[in-house]
Amino acid sequence: MAELTEHATWWCQSNVKWVQRFESNSTRGQWYLLTWGRLPPGAATEYGYTCDCWPFKRTGKCNHIKWADHCRWNWEMEVGAEANTVPCGECGHPKTVCPECGGPAEAIRVAV
Repeated sequence: MAELTEHATWWCQSNVKWVQRFESNSTRGQWYLLTWGRLPPGAATEYGYTCDCWPFKRTGKCNHIKWADHCRWNWEMEVGAEANTVPCGECGHPKTVCPECGGPAEAIRVAV
């Protein structure tokens, strides 16, 4: 078996943890919480969606996933794309932002 090599890459922080609330179309005042993030050990993938709505609990799928509004950008998605460095609005120090959504980006290590 070949050894893995560690590389640094960039990704939008919305790939780490992201949460969005959706109001029910059928029950006024009922809200559902859709989450993207690290799944529990033993799951088929390391990251994915969870939702507390009835269809997701029953089948693992729901319309809220289709309506999700988060970036998901990572450097491997675009050849040559890099995170941008801009001055922080509060302190002036450089901060790294996602080129897609302008949200925070972070350097991570991946094994390939």
